[in-house]
Amino acid sequence: MKEGQRKRPCPDCAFLKCSEQGNLGGSEASVYVGQILGPFWIPCHLSDDYRGKCSRFGEEHECAGAAAMRANLNIADKMPPQLLKVAPNPSVFASFQEFVEHHEGWFSWREIVSAGGPDQMLERELDDM
Repeated sequence: MKEGQRKRPCPDCAFLKCSEQGNLGGSEASVYVGQILGPFWIPCHLSDDYRGKCSRFGEEHECAGAAAMRANLNIADKMPPQLLKVAPNPSVFASFQEFVEHHEGWFSWREIVSAGGPDQMLERELDDM
């Protein structure tokens, strides 16, 4: 874990319910759905050295919003111990549906469901590793 790791989401975090709609740091909402479900280290997009998927574990802050969403979904304890763990946060999305609908609209959530749902998004992200 990077020294000085944040334990609360940044004010501009995409995982906050009050976040700017569509502000996802360059990835689709379905990518985050898959990454939240899996053992992925998700960097904070506000880190000084943020480089998207080229970011390296330990060189940047981990996304506290993603960690809080995992806590809200009750899946944080299923993640590897190296990943950031924080307490549930009522300001952070507590379902994939509300996250996707907030950022990309109702139709995008229906597309995810028809494509196999969140588990299929996880499979896609694991295959992309």
